Amino acid sequence: CSTWATIDLTTSFGGVCLTGYSSDLGTRTDIIEDPATNKPLLGIYSTTTPANTLGTILMPNTCDQAQPTGAAWSAPKSVGTANQGQFGFRLAASTTNWYIGFLTAATDVRVSYYTGGAWFANGHIVETVATNSANEGVGFAYDSTGDNFYISYANTPAAATGTVGNDMKVGSGTTSELVTGGTAGTLITEVIDNMYSAFPTTAVPMLSSAIASNGTVGYAYFFQDATVADSRLYYGIRSGTTTAPIFAQNIVTSHMEGGASPLFVGSYPSLAYDSSSNPIIAFYNGVAAEQNLNVARSFNGGVSFNVVTVDNKTGSSTNLGQYPSVSTYGTAIGIAYYDVTN
Repeated sequence: CSTWATIDLTTSFGGVCLTGYSSDLGTRTDIIEDPATNKPLLGIYSTTTPANTLGTILMPNTCDQAQPTGAAWSAPKSVGTANQGQFGFRLAASTTNWYIGFLTAATDVRVSYYTGGAWFANGHIVETVATNSANEGVGFAYDSTGDNFYISYANTPAAATGTVGNDMKVGSGTTSELVTGGTAGTLITEVIDNMYSAFPTTAVPMLSSAIASNGTVGYAYFFQDATVADSRLYYGIRSGTTTAPIFAQNIVTSHMEGGASPLFVGSYPSLAYDSSSNPIIAFYNGVAAEQNLNVARSFNGGVSFNVVTVDNKTGSSTNLGQYPSVSTYGTAIGIAYYDVTN
């Protein structure tokens, strides 16, 4: 599309295509491309009607499709039971299936996929985690090479920093391992970071993952180390085998703070790869005198990074750079981000 168009799913549709949805429609959303049709696949969340709270809808594939019309969207396909996904969900797709990784209203990290005209309604439990892990959100990806999915999440059982067990984890498996209502412990889970001082319940996205063109599976994540009072941004890669993955990481940036409260230098990370499979990470610098958007870029596969400030306005009246999303196309880099003040 040469121009942007906005579609209000809650009002201008007039109930034609989203009949039956009501409260808080869109408080959680995700959109991906369906590789089988090249159409965008939209996931939405609603708290009340219907009781199933996640719906997926296929968008039209042409820019000149009249909006909204009943023929423009397929019927919603609900996932899970009431309030599942309210603390976050992410979509993925293969040429034959749609996948979703989500957090339930209770404490379960789950995976489901759409096959045979329906979702595995209750999903397969990856792990039951602590209640205060909910605000950390969830990440999800699918690798068609080995038919493997990966779901990232936090397990932060303690309400305070510096407590053993506050872990960042990744669960993985294959489509054939998923069953409806599958129990915890039947899928692989790996600890990425168990340095026990990941700042819990920050209510900010802490982990981002991506796959490079050369097959590298990478991730970036933020945490505050309470033992020495600093914020850190890490970049790492996954290696090993499907059944025995290995995670390794190094520090992208570290900021000494001198206090227990995080300044979020390195928070809200968003990871992408350039055409040479080198990582690019957009992140937020929360130091009061700065509060700006930064980008860390590597030219040696992630061994080291150059950090630059992309957007910065001096003074306390402007705070920008939160919730960045970075993407690449050829040699171009694009970033969308939030200006808090404006």
